[in-house]
Amino acid sequence: AEGGGDAKRRRADFSVGDRGVFFTTTTPGGAGNARRDLVRLLEEALGQEDTPAGGATGSAATSSPPGGGTTPAGDNGSAQAAAAGQEASAGARMEAELKQLKTTKPTFVLCSHEVAKGTGFLKFAGEAASRIPTEVVVRLLEAQRAEFQATRMAPSSRLLCRVLPVDYTCKPFLDDFRKLAEAVLPQHVGPEAEPTVWALEFRARNTTTLKKEAVLAIIDDIVAKGRHSVNLSDPKKCILVEVNPLFCGLSILPHWASLKKYNLHALTTTEEGKKATPPGMKPMMGAKAPSLPVEPAAALVAAPGAAP
Repeated sequence: AEGGGDAKRRRADFSVGDRGVFFTTTTPGGAGNARRDLVRLLEEALGQEDTPAGGATGSAATSSPPGGGTTPAGDNGSAQAAAAGQEASAGARMEAELKQLKTTKPTFVLCSHEVAKGTGFLKFAGEAASRIPTEVVVRLLEAQRAEFQATRMAPSSRLLCRVLPVDYTCKPFLDDFRKLAEAVLPQHVGPEAEPTVWALEFRARNTTTLKKEAVLAIIDDIVAKGRHSVNLSDPKKCILVEVNPLFCGLSILPHWASLKKYNLHALTTTEEGKKATPPGMKPMMGAKAPSLPVEPAAALVAAPGAAP
């Protein structure tokens, strides 16, 4: 009975067609805290997108009259009053904008239960529903990398590992994936698409309803032969297929190599830090170098229940 209730809750907070971010953690029990870190980072990334590009508000209030002259003494009082009025107006506008940002804050909904131990899925809802997860995550990762390179400080989240955007979803079955792939992939790797270099990153977690070989065969039928090439280590476009009992996710990811396979932990860790396990972190899945979960080459299937 309890398991049935869990399944109903999962269905209630997820529907086919939803999109968001699938994440993994550096420790099996870190999904809850990692979720909070991820929500904060996503909100920061969206905030960077919404911030006006430039221009000083109310600059006219302090500018000199045409010709660089001074204000006549007789008009000094009226000029000061006008300047004060403009400053008050600018302040009111800023306050209204801040209030609007607070009331229209993007919403990220966590699916009720972990798909696999140490993982989670944040659905884009509310104001965030209109955003494309891949664009938001790329902005997030690039900002975190730039901050780390500038400060060499510890990462803003020691728990987040893979931050994988999911732009499209379908049921985790072969026919459903075929329909989705035929709708999405031709514009990227079809006969009319610009020649590119691609790779497949396939992950199946706690499910066997969709196999790597079948997924690769469907994609191979779509890819225009002789027009596009394959590079597993540094593709221009990485086709991400994330499969679990709840959904099959599909995304076309840029900068796969430079963003360390969308591994936030790898992106914000020094070479020295990669050689030792951070305090409090335990090896996962018997790995010898647990501080930086290493992903296999593209198209490798994870063992059921594996987090990274």
